[in-house]
Amino acid sequence: MAINKDYRQKEEDLYKKDNMTLKEYKAQLVALRKEKKGKLEALLTPQQKEEIANHKKKMSEDMQVMEAARLERLKLRLNLSDDQVAKIKTGEKSLRDQMKAIHENDDLLPEQKREQEKALFAKRKDAFKSVLTPDQYSQFENMDQHHRGPGGPGEAR
Repeated sequence: MAINKDYRQKEEDLYKKDNMTLKEYKAQLVALRKEKKGKLEALLTPQQKEEIANHKKKMSEDMQVMEAARLERLKLRLNLSDDQVAKIKTGEKSLRDQMKAIHENDDLLPEQKREQEKALFAKRKDAFKSVLTPDQYSQFENMDQHHRGPGGPGEAR
């Protein structure tokens, strides 16, 4: 609690400074967040750090299973060829790796991360458009829209 309170106070103090550029403000805010993260991580015991690592590993494995199931559903529902499946699988892995890099980049503010994620979702949409036939893409969009709902992740608002 003390770390969070100290962070909030420093953040407020930084916000009150009106003699700096937006770039300087963002840089100092990123530095504050890194400092807070470091202090919080220093509080963890080795056992807690191991538990977190195990949890992340399990989550990663679960995501891989869900992604494989999703790809299999796409294959069946859209009647995809093996070549299309391979291209989609490669594209999704690339997207996943890029998303991970964004999430792990402590030099970015949350809104910068959201902007980059939004750009990745747009690239994903273009990749699907280039791999699928027009009819398959139309079906895919209907499935994706139904899954996300209006205004879901990656959708331009």
